[in-house]
Amino acid sequence: MSEASTLDERIFRIRRSLRERQPLDERIALVRARHRAARRALGEKRLSRTERKS
Repeated sequence: MSEASTLDERIFRIRRSLRERQPLDERIALVRARHRAARRALGEKRLSRTERKS
């Protein structure tokens, strides 16, 4: 059990270090794309922040 958790920790650390090496704008683009896909999947029931204000 402890071996699995240390392996998971190592994977997480490697993933985080890889993400930190990635350019910031590229990371933001990925997050935005993921967010758009999630909203599309929900059918955009919830309004975005800008739409809510007006």
